Amino acid sequence: LEEKGLPCDLVIVPPHSDDPDFCHASPFGKIPAIDDEGFLLPDSTAIIAYLNARVPFPALLPSEPQMLGRASWFEEFSDTILAPAATPIIHQRFLRPKVFKSSGDEAIAARSEDLLRPIVDYLEKQLSSESWIVGSFSVADIAIGSVFATLSYAGYTIDRRSHPILAEWYERSSN
Repeated sequence: LEEKGLPCDLVIVPPHSDDPDFCHASPFGKIPAIDDEGFLLPDSTAIIAYLNARVPFPALLPSEPQMLGRASWFEEFSDTILAPAATPIIHQRFLRPKVFKSSGDEAIAARSEDLLRPIVDYLEKQLSSESWIVGSFSVADIAIGSVFATLSYAGYTIDRRSHPILAEWYERSSN
């Protein structure tokens, strides 16, 4: 919504919240969800497709077929490969100690960092040092960037020495 220049009232709720308005917008507890003047829609992929059609500029989904395919791939990659590898790190190093006030299991987090390493290596090879993932800022940058932003709450940082292109991209995307 910010990228599209649309005003919004941000309400932060955890996944599977029992907040009645959230449950109405997202009956299966998926975050994010929107209520756009009564039009309710959960899931970031669906929301971006809707917003891109509603407000075409700036485009968050490329119109060129190959770039659209690439942006769609990286959005899916974020959901099905990057986020599952990152989630145990976030859970053990951030959610358990900060939110649930319990001890995290560092062995689980360390194993997840091992799983994350080839994924980060892949991203380093896929990115250009001078642009966004698909040439212009898109859903791909939002999806991948949001996982790294969440990882930062758990103390994870991209190693600039081994992944300089990815680290530079993340700095651009988080501004």
